Amino acid sequence: MSKRKIGCSLLILFLVVGLSIFITRKEENMVTTVFSSFQERMSVGRKKLALKEDTAIGSLLIPKIHLQKKLYAVEDKRNTISQNVTILKESNYPDQEGSTLYLAAHSGNAKNSYFEKLDQLTIGDFVEIHFKKNVYTYQIDQIESQVKTGKITVPISAKKQLILTTCHPKEKDKQLVLVAYIQKETDS
Repeated sequence: MSKRKIGCSLLILFLVVGLSIFITRKEENMVTTVFSSFQERMSVGRKKLALKEDTAIGSLLIPKIHLQKKLYAVEDKRNTISQNVTILKESNYPDQEGSTLYLAAHSGNAKNSYFEKLDQLTIGDFVEIHFKKNVYTYQIDQIESQVKTGKITVPISAKKQLILTTCHPKEKDKQLVLVAYIQKETDS
């Protein structure tokens, strides 16, 4: 098993045993820490939903890396990193003023490694979120490697933000964090 697979497997193991996900948002002297328990999200996700049709709430489109994936509500049982691109509990949907949407997915070479090419994105690239008959176009502004600790640090902004995160494909003890800001909102 490669070192990268072992690193990603260890990260998943942390999440499964209920380690908290910490997301720290900074702005000058102001620090806001948002805590969430993976176990809480899993217990909500275990609720049986009577689904007769696809209930995706939107989709993620990253043209540069040819990625298009459906997004499911935080409480939906399909909103798991093992099945899809995951919306983290700390997220605000893009139709809310000053929203921050956190998306996480696996990198690597497995079937569910939806963010395997995330490291090919560069500052200035565009990402779209299709949500409630609107298209939210974000432009990548920051790309960072952060030490894998179970938390990520991102700036607080009055502008709508999209945060994409995954295991760093080249540095097993790091995670890749991309910060994008809203550029345009249009009706679809």
